[in-house]
Amino acid sequence: MLIKKEEKFILALKHVNLIIFDECHHASGDDQYAALMNKHYDNCLDPPRVLGLTASISSRKIKPKHLPDHAKELEKIYR
Repeated sequence: MLIKKEEKFILALKHVNLIIFDECHHASGDDQYAALMNKHYDNCLDPPRVLGLTASISSRKIKPKHLPDHAKELEKIYR
């Protein structure tokens, strides 16, 4: 169900079954992906499933020994 609000249409997250994030490694800080997850996902009574796709684990250059930390950070954002 779409709701019109201030010339925009809003889709309630409870009506979504699956969210696919491409280039999910960009989610950090105030990024739109992170904002969606942090502000709306946890407040949804029946949240959709999440599929995060990326070709790289981080948008920054990191050393291999730091890969597990960056992977955990992404998992935390996307639950």
